[in-house]
Amino acid sequence: MATATARLGDVNAVALKLTLSSKTIRRMTDAGKMPGVIRLGRLLRFDLDLIDQWIDQGCPPLHRFNRAKINDNGT
Repeated sequence: MATATARLGDVNAVALKLTLSSKTIRRMTDAGKMPGVIRLGRLLRFDLDLIDQWIDQGCPPLHRFNRAKINDNGT
């Protein structure tokens, strides 16, 4: 049985990708504006593959990003 592994990054890794401060990433996360958020207690981790897809699509609002992702899969 094969298992998929996600590339996870912390707040600082995502901040570097987006050229934003880590404080801004935390605020966007708290406001529900970041995709791929994984909370481990107080720790924040992000699915970097999902973040890359979001960036490739121009960082749209999440309701549009999620819809676009579903349409790309043909469903």
